[in-house]
Amino acid sequence: MKDKLINFFETINVKQKQKNIENSININFIKGAFVEILGPIQQTYTVKFIDLKTNDIVYQTDILNNHWAKTSREWYVDWKIEIYSNGTLVHEHTYNVKNKKVYISMTSESIGDTLAWIPYVEEFRKKHECQVVCSTFHNYLFESKYPDIKFVKPGTTVYDLYAMYEIGIYDGDFNKNKNDHKKIPLQQVASDTLGLDFKEIKPLINVRKFDSNKIPGKYVVICTESTSQCKLWNYSNGWQEIVDYLNLKGYKVVVVQKEKSNLKNVIHKVGNKNLEVAISIINDAEFFIGLSSGLSWVAWALNKKVIMISGFTMPWYEFGENCYRLINIHSCKGCWHEHVFDKGNWYWCPMNKNFECSSTITTDDVIFQINNVINNYDLFYTNESQNEKINLTNSSIRFDFKDNKFTVADAVYYEIFKNRIYNYYKCKINKNDVVVDIGANIGIFTRYAISNEAKFIYAFEPEKENCDLFIKNNGLYENVKLFNFAISDKNDIENLYIDLNSGGHSIIEIDKNKTKTGQKIQVECYTLNYLFENNIIPKEIDFMKIDAEGAEIKILDGISDENLVKIKKFSIEWHHFLFNYDDEKLSSILNRFVKLNYKFYVDNLGTDLKTLYFWK
Repeated sequence: MKDKLINFFETINVKQKQKNIENSININFIKGAFVEILGPIQQTYTVKFIDLKTNDIVYQTDILNNHWAKTSREWYVDWKIEIYSNGTLVHEHTYNVKNKKVYISMTSESIGDTLAWIPYVEEFRKKHECQVVCSTFHNYLFESKYPDIKFVKPGTTVYDLYAMYEIGIYDGDFNKNKNDHKKIPLQQVASDTLGLDFKEIKPLINVRKFDSNKIPGKYVVICTESTSQCKLWNYSNGWQEIVDYLNLKGYKVVVVQKEKSNLKNVIHKVGNKNLEVAISIINDAEFFIGLSSGLSWVAWALNKKVIMISGFTMPWYEFGENCYRLINIHSCKGCWHEHVFDKGNWYWCPMNKNFECSSTITTDDVIFQINNVINNYDLFYTNESQNEKINLTNSSIRFDFKDNKFTVADAVYYEIFKNRIYNYYKCKINKNDVVVDIGANIGIFTRYAISNEAKFIYAFEPEKENCDLFIKNNGLYENVKLFNFAISDKNDIENLYIDLNSGGHSIIEIDKNKTKTGQKIQVECYTLNYLFENNIIPKEIDFMKIDAEGAEIKILDGISDENLVKIKKFSIEWHHFLFNYDDEKLSSILNRFVKLNYKFYVDNLGTDLKTLYFWK
């Protein structure tokens, strides 16, 4: 018995000694998934870094004791780490940051980048219920608004970290940026880095009051300067003309920027030297007019309506809510997304078109958006919200036509008011124009014509529910007349094929259009000849818009050359493939207009969709 007890305790002691000298495993997620194995036992380990979302092995390697392995991928991944020795799983770890410390660092000093990214730091904290330490170059703006985040200065050493992420812009480095940062919205850089679903989120910022800088009365803030010529509004004398217009409207104009301007009849506030002063001034403004730059992001964060003049970036790159964007889609544009930006070249213009992207944005274009802001032309009743007006600029739209991540009203508003497809420089609505709107839908184009100060608008829409919404949206305007019938190639009763969305109804039945419901109703149809001959529309029309979901050819077949020449300008939507509009049919339409002395431009908006512009 004694010998048995001695052997038993000796066995325990040996096992205890072996346990005490086992190799240890350290794991963290500081700028990538990291595994370190320390200890005296000579052993080879196979380490697998697995993405749980896809179940793919992102990286696998063999290491010895007292060595480490790390992934090059630094953005957030739902990591699972498996460690094997001699084919046997000896350790497994699944990423779980709950109640642990995470350091999120922003590498950009830009106020625009910082404002774009800070909301996602808070979203990460809430989602994972973790302790977040964050460094930005503008901590004072956020500390009181995000009390559950500990803010530290950039470069501060933070101990006891479970994970760390750096949010920044890295050209061509897809281990730091999940996607090409030039091909996604600026805010998505942060959501990608932190593994969050992208949605537009407005940041919270602290506003200090400076009585010495208080400006009495009603005023608008403008910012005319930025860090490169391509970012400026390069239209000659444009800013002074805008100042003069705002003064006529009863607004003071306050210039907030680092640089002194030469504008007359403005109040200069060099607020960018003290960002808190700039924020205070913008916070009390009626609205803001600026460029694709930091102060536009400040104004947006302060819930101000922002008129943004920018051609070197595309509208989807910045924020969408309350942004009244100015871009000329018919000019050279979007060079920021296609070329490597040369910070050292003030006159960087990669296409060598003399800053056409902004120089072709006119004063009238900016005044158009000023009037939208002042008159709330962006408030609409829609099919999705029939009982209250909604501001379509509040829809942070990132169009994905495959997944239908937008409403029809969003899409139409975006095309008309933001992309301004009806603003081709030779063929657009001018003040006092008489306009015909064929395919009026819920009245967004008609409102666009109103905002361009059209003299009178004749609108035609065959679907009753759309007409009801049209009346709610435009019924208060005395210069609008709506007709509840379709325009076609004959005066008759025809089928209207009902679409899943309110903008897709058509008197053309198309098998390829899978969005059709299979339902149809009968509607009255009349020709344009009939409208002219019966004085339903005037004998002279300045601008006619035709967007009838495939019925465009039938509509044009219903007007004689004699009546067609009474219309000075046309904008016609053309579905090239969906409605079997081959090149021969398009050539026939173009030739007809050319013979009648019209000039034309065909704008290719996509594989299928085109816009045809005709003018005399």
